[in-house]
Amino acid sequence: MSKEKVPKTLDELLEHFRPLEQEPEVVRMVRDELPAHLFVDDDGERYRAWCSHCREWVYLPKSRHKAKVECPSCGETADIIHMWRGYKNLVDRTLTYIYSKSAKSPEDTITARAVYMEYRWYQENAQGTTYTLPWDIAPYVAVDSYYVFVYGQGAVQARPVNNIKCSADYGTPRLVLSKSVNDRWGVYAYGCFGAPRYITLSINEDTIDDAVKDTPFRYVWDEIGGSFIDQGTMRAYVQIFTKLARYPFAVETLAKLGNPTRDWLYRLTEGGGTAGGVLNWRGKTITKMLRYSLTKEEKLWLWTTENTKIYVGSIFRTWSWLRKQGNTSITLADIDRFRIWSMADIKKAQAVISLPRLIRYLDRQQREHPHYVTITMGIYIDYLDDCRELGADMTKKSVFMPKDLMAAHDALNREIWQIRELQREEEELKKSLGKKRQAGQKNKLYKKLRKKIMRQYAFEADGMMIYVPKRLEELIDEGVAMHSCVGGYVDRVAEGKTIVVFIRAAADHRERIGTMEISKDGTSIIQARAKYNQDLSPAAADFVKKFKETKIDKIERKTA
Repeated sequence: MSKEKVPKTLDELLEHFRPLEQEPEVVRMVRDELPAHLFVDDDGERYRAWCSHCREWVYLPKSRHKAKVECPSCGETADIIHMWRGYKNLVDRTLTYIYSKSAKSPEDTITARAVYMEYRWYQENAQGTTYTLPWDIAPYVAVDSYYVFVYGQGAVQARPVNNIKCSADYGTPRLVLSKSVNDRWGVYAYGCFGAPRYITLSINEDTIDDAVKDTPFRYVWDEIGGSFIDQGTMRAYVQIFTKLARYPFAVETLAKLGNPTRDWLYRLTEGGGTAGGVLNWRGKTITKMLRYSLTKEEKLWLWTTENTKIYVGSIFRTWSWLRKQGNTSITLADIDRFRIWSMADIKKAQAVISLPRLIRYLDRQQREHPHYVTITMGIYIDYLDDCRELGADMTKKSVFMPKDLMAAHDALNREIWQIRELQREEEELKKSLGKKRQAGQKNKLYKKLRKKIMRQYAFEADGMMIYVPKRLEELIDEGVAMHSCVGGYVDRVAEGKTIVVFIRAAADHRERIGTMEISKDGTSIIQARAKYNQDLSPAAADFVKKFKETKIDKIERKTA
């Protein structure tokens, strides 16, 4: 690639720009990015203000210090500044990107400048008194960095030595030429991003349209400009124009193949992503660029697809890997439809079934069971993992290709959950032995309390009953079986600080329905929960309501 037009020295780069002092419209565009203020300088005439945006004197509808109003002249939203209240820390800064045609070779070269502007609205003399009024203050303006993009040849940047910032205190830093082209927003945003009072980071997008007009850059910008602007200006478009200058065919191809590749292009430039070796940016054909050929069906899919189910880069990474393995039957659409993006998952699946056969199987599953929202590679891999955990024979077709994948997947999940639940309960029972021994030592305290609780709360209705535990060890068992923390209530129950009873089936006292805690004075139900601390079933909730009306409310009325 010829690079004869790419500047090789700082002087050559500056030949592409007109001096900033000869372009007052650029200074105006940058100043328009600053926050607006309405300065009121006379306490006796506080509704008269000077607008820093339109630079006109106006009369305000209200005049409260730091209130935000629209300027009656220009309509810009501005904050009111009462100058006699003090505004020593009021400093406005902006770094604004302005694009333009090259002053040297406008037919194939565009440029950009990151222009820094700073207004220090409060200035003092040696005696500490204000000596310059806002309308007399001139801003500090400097070009922070320069960019030159030569179509098909490359891009270059001039930026401050050591990446330092511009500042009115230190003046314009010395510039150095760099072939590594980067935006400067990160340098200025550090420590103050999102705080417009300190710095505003912006880009004048209208200048891009003017800059690319009648240049080869317009063919891509016309295609991607709208979608890129909608997604945001994370890198001030510096990276997209750098890539376009260096690799015009690859960028134009990605921009025009369809929405998925256009989204990928955004991620690879403004989004800061990498292609992971999938793309050959120097390729001069689609096949050389992607390293493998696209079928007509795949090109049509790219052209007609609006949104992909997984990240486009992952789709192409899987597609490229499959092509490298010699697999040409699985298309981009298949990869997206079945969400095939994990190399680890692919290798797991290949251990029991070929990928083409798996794709046909998943497709058949979706057609035969349309009531399922989606059937993906991830669900199949989950199913295989469950089969391995249960020791299923993976050589049987009925195992690795069940008639209803989702039903088999859910059934295995339930089985594994039950096994793990039993294991957990066994472990909890082992741990509870020590707790039960300690609880047993307090049964003497609890024995007298239990008789009173039984007399007071004996109740049965709708096939359910209140069961008062006979021994404190039963609280430990209840906690294990119901997956709750009631086992930790032993001390409080033994000492009469709270009351715990169980809701059981009247026909079988071993059938657990819920656990209930009652306040020690018997006037309220603190909580009544089912297994896993969930809400009670509607029937159990009705039972508790009747119990409350019969046993609790009666006690509450007596105490009242």
